[in-house]
Amino acid sequence: MSFIKFRKKIFFLILILLIPTSAWSDIHVNPNEIFLLSNNNVQWQFYPIDETNIFENVNSKQIINLNISDFWTNYNTIKNYKGIGWYRLKLNISKIKTYAFFIPRSYTGIQIYINKKFLHETRHFYESIKFAPKNGKPQIVIIPQSVWKIGANTIEIRAGELDGFSGITSGLRIGPSKKIKEYWVQYILWYCALAFISLFLAIYYIFFYIQRSKDVYYLFY
Repeated sequence: MSFIKFRKKIFFLILILLIPTSAWSDIHVNPNEIFLLSNNNVQWQFYPIDETNIFENVNSKQIINLNISDFWTNYNTIKNYKGIGWYRLKLNISKIKTYAFFIPRSYTGIQIYINKKFLHETRHFYESIKFAPKNGKPQIVIIPQSVWKIGANTIEIRAGELDGFSGITSGLRIGPSKKIKEYWVQYILWYCALAFISLFLAIYYIFFYIQRSKDVYYLFY
């Protein structure tokens, strides 16, 4: 084999590795641990059309792979899309039990489906075309055991765009309901602590200003 042919093959293999394909992440969930669904190693499929069963009705080459916490508006081919889009992820379950989602803040409401069954929405979907133009609040969603099956399961999330922001913020998690509830309590306590610290500093600097308001400063050059 000539050096030129060998170089061409190497170049082709590099292109295959670097160019995104329509393959989606095959995630295996530990039934005893919380799993982060919005990390960079978890590739969701995304398609910018609001249509049920859209993934079964389009060419796989048209589907975009992305992290669910990325804005789809950052992708050149769909950066101007302002409607509703669908995310999809395959999740492998080895044990059926009561799981739960921790859903972080979303830029609009979202709807969640598991194995084509509607589970939950964070904001009401109205007029059959869009979510209310408000952020979705962080929350936990208990997943009934009846929606799961041993092996491959499909999670689909319907989400919108608001003022250039799309999808959800980082932090989407799934895990045993007990551990997700514990994480939820820690999440609330953390942000309450931050709010308390901010309030304390604000009050401190107000009193500091009152005490020093009559001070005279001289600048020497």
